[in-house]
Amino acid sequence: MLPPAALDKHFRFYRDIRYCYTMTQERLVDIVRNKQLSPMFRAAALRNVVCNADITITKGRTWGHRRRLVRQHFNI
Repeated sequence: MLPPAALDKHFRFYRDIRYCYTMTQERLVDIVRNKQLSPMFRAAALRNVVCNADITITKGRTWGHRRRLVRQHFNI
């Protein structure tokens, strides 16, 4: 079992992911590019950008490869 501090960090990350569900792709890309926001929030936004990316961008690849392709496509 994870220590309480790690669980809190884990739950905050998934809360951020759920919060980003309602945002448009353009807004998520802006969040990922904004260096003034927290790294955890930017990572949550990037996760949603990758999940919502079109198949023509991701080409049906594995998660790591899709993430690199999406970052390359959006220049982030």
